[in-house]
Amino acid sequence: MSVSDEAAIQQVLSAYSVATSRGDDARVLALFVDDGIWSVPGIGVHLEGIEQVRAGMAQIRSQFDYIVQVHGPAEIAISGDTAKAASVIRESGKYAGREVAVDILGIYDDDLLRTPAGWKFRRRVFDLQGMHDFPLQPPQA
Repeated sequence: MSVSDEAAIQQVLSAYSVATSRGDDARVLALFVDDGIWSVPGIGVHLEGIEQVRAGMAQIRSQFDYIVQVHGPAEIAISGDTAKAASVIRESGKYAGREVAVDILGIYDDDLLRTPAGWKFRRRVFDLQGMHDFPLQPPQA
């Protein structure tokens, strides 16, 4: 395992979290191979290929005014031009048009592929551990 490969994969994971938090779907999609898979079995989502991933992410994002994703450093195992990674995720956000927030906890299990453009996701599966809604409190005077 090359330290530079591990650092490059950590960068892909970080770029995904930053782009997701900024709502930059083009940047998120650029991190996937063309036939990549994004799956969240806990809510019945399984998307294959960039167009399905684009549409699915847009549909999910439309439900929120914002969502911010934080990830912990990943466990990474590299084998030639493929890699597996697992990272703990926490997402917090606000539902669109409602004074209700959400806290999402889980683990991403990833398969990555080394491409001429760098490491990319072949498959991302989010293992949802918990999803909690709570009312937002009005500002105190």
